Amino acid sequence: MMNQEFTQEQMEQLEAFLLSHMEKDGCMPLDVAQGYLTAVVSGPHMIMPNEWLPGILGDVDFSSGFAGFDQTAMNQFPASVHH
Repeated sequence: MMNQEFTQEQMEQLEAFLLSHMEKDGCMPLDVAQGYLTAVVSGPHMIMPNEWLPGILGDVDFSSGFAGFDQTAMNQFPASVHH
């Protein structure tokens, strides 16, 4: 797996996305999501994304795609908690 740096632009895009869906869909704000993922990756057992991602994204419906959101950024986000 290639370790790619999560850019500041991607971080800002993710923060805007989470904030725009916070009230309606129950997304976590970025700082809370970072703390949540820190706990996920610090635990003694691997937790699969399908278990922790709904906790961050709440009830966001992605059936019609990511609505302009950079899916690569979301895939790189867990690695960003290490930086």
